Amino acid sequence: MSCQVEKACEAYKNPKYAPFKTLFLFTKPADVVRAVKGGIPFTSVNLGGMTYKDGDTLISSAVAVNPDDVKALAGAPRYGYRGRDPQTGQ
Repeated sequence: MSCQVEKACEAYKNPKYAPFKTLFLFTKPADVVRAVKGGIPFTSVNLGGMTYKDGDTLISSAVAVNPDDVKALAGAPRYGYRGRDPQTGQ
C-alpha cells in the first residue's frame, strides 16, 4: 500500500475524525482499490480528469485508462462497485 493511501486509511479509522464528511481524491484507480482494502467503505467513486496519454484508451470525454487502470477497475465489482455509463447514468 502506498504511504499516502495507508495514512488516509489510518486517519479515516481514527474516531476523532468520525463527525466529518470526507472527500478523497486519488490519482489512479489502483489507489482506490487499496483504500477499500484498507477499510474505507466508499458508497460511490467518480472517475474524472484522467487525461489521455500515449498508450491510453479514451473511454469517455474526460476519462482515459491504461492497462493498470483497467485491471484495477475490473476488480471493483468484488468490492461492491459497478460501472455506470456516463451517457445513460445506468
